[in-house]
Amino acid sequence: MDSVMRRMHGSQSDESVWGGMTLFLNQQVRADDSRMNKVRQHFAQNLSDIIRVGQRSGAGIVLSTVAVNLKECPPFASLHRSGFSESDKAQWEKFYQTGIAAQKDRRFQEAATHFQEAARLDDTFAELRFRQGQCALELGDDAGARNHFVAARDLDTLRFRCDSELNELIRQAATNRESSGVYFADAERAFADNSIAGLPGGELFFEHVHFTPAGNYLLARTLVEQVAHALPQDVAATANTNQLWASAAECERRLSLSEWSRIAGLNSIIATLNDPPFTAQLGHEAQMRQLDAMLGKLSSAMQPAGVRAALKSCEEAIQTSPEDAPLHTQLTALRRAAGDLKGAEAAARRELELLPNDQEGWSQLGSILAQQNNLDEAAVAFKHAFRLGPQGIKSMLNFAGALAGLGKTDAALSEYQRVLTIKPHSVPALSQTGQLVEKMGRKAEAENYFHQALTNRSQRLPELTELGGFFQNRGDFARAVEVFKDAIKLNPSDAKLQLSVGRNLASLARFEDAAVFSAEAARLSPEFVEAHLLHGIVLLRRGQADGAREQFETALRLRPDSMDAKLNLGVTLAQLRRNEEALLLFEEVLKRSPTNATALKYAKMLREGFVTPSTPTNNPATR
Repeated sequence: MDSVMRRMHGSQSDESVWGGMTLFLNQQVRADDSRMNKVRQHFAQNLSDIIRVGQRSGAGIVLSTVAVNLKECPPFASLHRSGFSESDKAQWEKFYQTGIAAQKDRRFQEAATHFQEAARLDDTFAELRFRQGQCALELGDDAGARNHFVAARDLDTLRFRCDSELNELIRQAATNRESSGVYFADAERAFADNSIAGLPGGELFFEHVHFTPAGNYLLARTLVEQVAHALPQDVAATANTNQLWASAAECERRLSLSEWSRIAGLNSIIATLNDPPFTAQLGHEAQMRQLDAMLGKLSSAMQPAGVRAALKSCEEAIQTSPEDAPLHTQLTALRRAAGDLKGAEAAARRELELLPNDQEGWSQLGSILAQQNNLDEAAVAFKHAFRLGPQGIKSMLNFAGALAGLGKTDAALSEYQRVLTIKPHSVPALSQTGQLVEKMGRKAEAENYFHQALTNRSQRLPELTELGGFFQNRGDFARAVEVFKDAIKLNPSDAKLQLSVGRNLASLARFEDAAVFSAEAARLSPEFVEAHLLHGIVLLRRGQADGAREQFETALRLRPDSMDAKLNLGVTLAQLRRNEEALLLFEEVLKRSPTNATALKYAKMLREGFVTPSTPTNNPATR
């Protein structure tokens, strides 16, 4: 409809943009809300209509229940029951907080007792039921744990997961229908049967509903047996449906699921989890640490040897399935990562032969052509991507950026202006246009674009993080602080955001304020080396050498080869007149970096028995 309206009425001044799950943050609905009855009626009617239309067409139909993460997906939001008095709420809160304290100390029986007392007053608060499930699981009560986790899912007031009643409607719709060509796959039961204690969790799901490779395989195996029953007779007669199905390892080989592609999947999930409502979930910080650790273990896949191995795997998979468009998409990205632009272009064109309306594919082809200075064809590809949908704005920006990179300033500016005509509040377009006109010497005009970018910034975490980084990189530290503080409101437990604010405040010489954020970053993520380094730097700037020493020692313990930690600890020890220890550190640095100016200067002064107080060695805004 958007496409038709654009064609009829021309470009709109401000297209609506899908805001993801954040659109629903203020739309909490209790399980007992009277409106849920209408939702379920509509669901049942829609399901009946789908079956009827499918049967009329002669298609076989497989209905499946919906599996969700029960064990490791806390509720997104919770509300107390209606009519809960303030006095009862105060008593409930006392029991609840006491239970949380006991749970943190791993006194699970005591925590369960306090949670049960709270539940006597109100057992409809979803997070309470989730915590009860956690305690029951730790105490070996698997059945009790399942009851609580299911209740926590059903009571979640941000209703992003399929609940018990909707799954029951699916079961009812599939009951005794095989004779009429309707087959039933119980994914919910299959996932429970293949999970410890019957509780699907992190081994099968990344977050609330998106599957890990193991989860995808289990769902496929659950569905495929029913699909085999639904095959038309002429197909079934020639197919051997009694043979063993492909193993998970064989599927991964056919799909070219390499460590390189796993990184892409993890990055996508991490980007999703950086937005509300995930940022407010119980245990969000621990989940992000776990995903970061998983990325760390796969980091070698991004090195040349890892890219070559993934490329070989992908090429072998394409030999088996030459018309599999997603494999050609992967081949395009891998050849580009390996520096083979001609090969990447060929793969991109083949993918578009197979899937001509793939907007992302046209955008990818445009970027590859632009890298090869083939700007005329790149423009055609980018414009085609834009015509396929409003998200093609990104393609137009990529084209403008390619023109700017090649020094075609006027043409780039014209493309940016075209984007801003279509979407006047696009923050990337405003900031990039500002950067371009600033390079052209039009400072006042550039300042106006930057002001508009700041004024029109969205309240989505990825955009705020990108905008904050943009202002930081151009040395506009005050604006960077403003944007990163907005990002922290969305995800206060993100240590990297806290560190970003601290760095920019330090660059503004606001060391007292910077210390607050660097300390919080170190508290949130005790193994975050950069947080300890920055906190040590701002403490030293404030004259707190002993506190700075502790931070630099912690950083060095966490990362023994850190030159920054050794240099800054050496400077701090020198100020504390612990000259022999300081000299040893500077000599260690000089073994690795014989021309390091700071180490040379301090080592010379220490050997001569003279040290003047100095400042930390690195620039907190740029490291």
